[in-house]
Amino acid sequence: EVAGVAPRRQPTDEFSSSEGSEREGSCPSFAAGTSGLEYIAAAPVSTPALADTVAPAAAEVAAPAPKPTPADVTHVVDSGDTLSGLAVKYNTTIEEIKRLNNLDNDLLSIGQILIVVPAQPVPTATIGPTPFPPTPDPAVAIAAAMGITDPSTITQTGQLCVAPFFDDDGSGKRDASEDYVPDIDFVLTINGVTVGTYKSDGKSEPHCFLSLPQTSYTIAANMPSSYVATSPLNDTARIIGGARAFFYVGMRRTSDGLTDMSKTPTPSGDAARTVNNAFGFLATVGGVLLVLGAVGFVASLFLRRRQL
Repeated sequence: EVAGVAPRRQPTDEFSSSEGSEREGSCPSFAAGTSGLEYIAAAPVSTPALADTVAPAAAEVAAPAPKPTPADVTHVVDSGDTLSGLAVKYNTTIEEIKRLNNLDNDLLSIGQILIVVPAQPVPTATIGPTPFPPTPDPAVAIAAAMGITDPSTITQTGQLCVAPFFDDDGSGKRDASEDYVPDIDFVLTINGVTVGTYKSDGKSEPHCFLSLPQTSYTIAANMPSSYVATSPLNDTARIIGGARAFFYVGMRRTSDGLTDMSKTPTPSGDAARTVNNAFGFLATVGGVLLVLGAVGFVASLFLRRRQL
């Protein structure tokens, strides 16, 4: 007996041969003329070897969808939405939407929240140097500082001229051979109100603030740390109508220390011409004297010979 296989009943002798033939034709598993029970074993099933068994591949775990931030532009998927349609609507690309949302296919679910435009980085503020105050309209600024409503009523005016210079000898006073210093800022104020500004260029100094009404002004110079002042950096100037006041600021390079950096004076063109003219005059006078002396000598010899 084979476990798991049900026995089949065989035909008995009391059946006629015709019936047996019919049964044999209808069921080929019965053998004519047999008696008792006959068992038919099931076909053996081959079991694959353990080495031939292939383990199913581990399913890939999809990356979780990123959580949108308040600064992201998002879209809630509705019926009929597609990635291509969203790309057109938000002026982006399908690849960008898939990248932002960790999508590995084009399938969308209703109610799904997609990031369509990422948050833009906030630019970092660049801290630069403090801008120099703009130069105001002198007439308007001065009139306002003096409490004058109509600048045209100001008639008595004067000038204040400023100049920074390289104080090579450290005297605090400018000599003709000492150059002007560029990139020095000057601020002119009345009662703390800025009425004029100027940045030196080292060439066009002294610079004069023109048409200044009669009053007291404060003038200040701002210089870089690479210089040291040899004269005051600020002063108060009283402007009188028709007059001109001067504010010179001496400075030396910090690297120069106390060394006398004075230049050997070189005669200017006019001075050189004056010297040359003086020498020419002296040469001319000397020549005339020599000629006169020679003539006198010859005359004296001629007179002596006549006396002999």
